[in-house]
Amino acid sequence: MRGKQEQVQLQPKVSEDLCRACYDKDQDRWYQNGEGKPNICGSCTCINGFWSCPAYAECLNALVANYRCDAIFCPDPCPSDLYIYDKEGCQTCQCAEL
Repeated sequence: MRGKQEQVQLQPKVSEDLCRACYDKDQDRWYQNGEGKPNICGSCTCINGFWSCPAYAECLNALVANYRCDAIFCPDPCPSDLYIYDKEGCQTCQCAEL
């Protein structure tokens, strides 16, 4: 009779670094803890598995305000694109003075 065979089941080890990584679905890639990525509102940093985007809320509010405004075509463009904005934050065709 042969000796008793022991079965060893190997458990995959998950790296602690992988647990602290962040996934970006738009870029389809993982970022390491502490690694940054640019976005439309500045930049974000991966911190322990979560994205930290300090300027995101303020920027998102500004972007939402822009979508609230009607698209306009100004027949006489302002120099350097210096337009006046109304009280709701929407662009007008009036030029700002330098």
